[in-house]
Amino acid sequence: DVRKVVKPLLGEGGVTIEELDEEKEEIELDRERLLKLMRKAQLVSSLLLGQPEVGAWALEQMQHELSDLIQSDDANSMAIASEMVSAAASVEKARPTIASMFTTGAFQPLLEHPEQDIRSGAASAIAKIGLADKNLDANE
Repeated sequence: DVRKVVKPLLGEGGVTIEELDEEKEEIELDRERLLKLMRKAQLVSSLLLGQPEVGAWALEQMQHELSDLIQSDDANSMAIASEMVSAAASVEKARPTIASMFTTGAFQPLLEHPEQDIRSGAASAIAKIGLADKNLDANE
């Protein structure tokens, strides 16, 4: 099962950062954590595209960390998060997670970012969720 392989790579949903005396060490540790989160998000994005069911499960495992990437104010992190939410919105089982994040306003930093690539990924996710919802309404 792919989940058994992926679970150790995702970790336990967050990294504990010990309080450090020196600001420089703290910044480096934050950057290390950010890089780890970006790698995890890229893994989840790949799973969403290649193994959608496992990708939806993996997205649930790192939902709070995705919010950290979005709030990071780091363009690379935000671009990865934007692409991940766009990919997730294409997967039926991942849509509820993405939709709940949207309704809480979690995507706002992506939608307001000056870089078009970051804005377009989030806008694409919202459009996909809207279209999927519209199709559900039409089928009822």
